[in-house]
Amino acid sequence: MRSVAGLLLMLEGLQEFLCQTIHVSQIPAILTAEGSSVTLPCTYSISGAENATSGSYRWYRHMVRTGPKVSDSNEHFTGRLSRAKATEFYMKRSASITLHGADVSDTGVYFCEVTFQHNREISGHGAGTLLNVTSLNVTEHQIVGSRCFAHGYHSQTITVSQIPVIVTPEGSSVTLPCTYSISGADNATDGWYRWYRHTVRTGPDVTDSNKDFTGRISRVDGEEFISSRSASITLHRADVSDTGMYYCEVTFQHGGEISGHGAGTFLNVTGKKR
Repeated sequence: MRSVAGLLLMLEGLQEFLCQTIHVSQIPAILTAEGSSVTLPCTYSISGAENATSGSYRWYRHMVRTGPKVSDSNEHFTGRLSRAKATEFYMKRSASITLHGADVSDTGVYFCEVTFQHNREISGHGAGTLLNVTSLNVTEHQIVGSRCFAHGYHSQTITVSQIPVIVTPEGSSVTLPCTYSISGADNATDGWYRWYRHTVRTGPDVTDSNKDFTGRISRVDGEEFISSRSASITLHRADVSDTGMYYCEVTFQHGGEISGHGAGTFLNVTGKKR
């Protein structure tokens, strides 16, 4: 009987051990203006270890754990971060951070991870927050520029549409859709399109000339680009390291150069289950 009772106690303890989990919540997207201070909210709850007091949290950009850390030790963020205080972390279950002096190059997906030590290490991370930092100066410049190219007609503008999120398994071929419309230059035929990763124009080109994508990119041909208003690409043999933000930009020559870009697509490539 003692051995049975002991076994039951062990099983009960094991069940409690295995049921210790952390659930982390983030909001899907935040839009902010360049130069502002923006808070990335992150809250968590603990199951099976409610009284745990030895914990910490980290933020990552682009990918959990393998992506760049969002901390003062990262020169890109040095002096621009505020973190939730210890009392807020434990009492309010907050692991939020605030980014000061937001820059267009800060655009991307940010992941919050919370870890506690309670008999063992338990951790959890959120689904990510897409931070989109817009530049008002660039927008105004583009509007004025399009008017300069109007030659007496209405302003020439290009509107580019992308879907916000795509999830695909590792090893697959995945299409990143991109469509566009033109106002004031509907008959324009001299155009092209480009894709960028992480940030528009300043980010890496998503092309065969980029060694990260060589031999893995298919593009719509010129006829489809003009007739179907499609600027989509397909990424073959997707890898977890491909996870990130992808931006589509469309440009036409029609009296002058006019261009527009989408709000970005977050591609999440999930690893195969072992």
